[in-house]
Amino acid sequence: MQWAFWLGFLMTASALLHGYFWMRCVRDCQLPDRVRRFSAWLAAAVTILLPCTFLIRRHLVQPLDSYIFLALMVWLSSLYFLVCLRLIAEIIPAGLRLRSFFKKQDYDPGRRLFLSRALAAGTLTIGAPALIYGAYKGMEDPEVLEVIVKLEKLPKGSQGFTIVQLTDLHVSAWTSDAFVERIVDRTNALRPDVIAITGDLVDGGPDIILPKIKYLEKLHARCGSYFVTGNHEYYVGFSEWLPVLQKLGLNVLSNRGESIADTIHLAGLPDPAAFRGFDGGGPDIRRALEGRPEHLPAVILAHQPRAVFESAAAGVDLQLSGHTHGG
Repeated sequence: MQWAFWLGFLMTASALLHGYFWMRCVRDCQLPDRVRRFSAWLAAAVTILLPCTFLIRRHLVQPLDSYIFLALMVWLSSLYFLVCLRLIAEIIPAGLRLRSFFKKQDYDPGRRLFLSRALAAGTLTIGAPALIYGAYKGMEDPEVLEVIVKLEKLPKGSQGFTIVQLTDLHVSAWTSDAFVERIVDRTNALRPDVIAITGDLVDGGPDIILPKIKYLEKLHARCGSYFVTGNHEYYVGFSEWLPVLQKLGLNVLSNRGESIADTIHLAGLPDPAAFRGFDGGGPDIRRALEGRPEHLPAVILAHQPRAVFESAAAGVDLQLSGHTHGG
């Protein structure tokens, strides 16, 4: 029944996005009848095809499957962004209607049409360059951001202990092999004590992605490399990835922790997506911190920042998360 839930969810989301965009950027702009009819049928067709494609793409051969998935993601994310912009712009006509109501004036149809066309044009004029810029930035290598963290429990003599955090790399079928190699080389050049990968490492199965992330076995940190799952690991089948990641030298922390170099106690939480029946289990801060020495600062790896409330209540000293892509 899980597939039926996701199919219904995708169909509803697709219908709402396409329907709203068509109403505001086609119908309200009073484009020619032929354009309105064609775009309405096109929106309806895409609304139906998008969810269905998610179901049938697993039966397609590579690289066709990956490129279809890429096209779907680009279209849905672009449409979602444009719809969000147009929703924000609803403030303007809402304000004008409110003013007309209080002044007992009719809302001029001519002004309404002009405003609808202006808002549609503005949405596309602002949205298109923003999407292009976002895609360009998304394909760049991650920046190195140095953050100094002061921990009261850090033992004397342990100052300068470094953790390199890698998160949300989303390595997929269309990611270049050189991308992962550059990330690994830059990470090793920082000479870290610990490397922490906080989820959403892969977007695809091992049969497709393994050749691209195999270079991760070259990661080197004085005290080891550690990994916690993100939501995307469960979407692509974490049970298949677990032994692969372990062979690459990554210590997977799933509701457990380790004391490292008598400096920190490092623990990890699986992503909440594990609750939704993907591979069982789920985040459990109590289990993750079992056996931690009280004299060492507790550092927890959790893909989603929302775990911070439970972490704070449990006395965690530092939480490292990803998921938001800097947002």
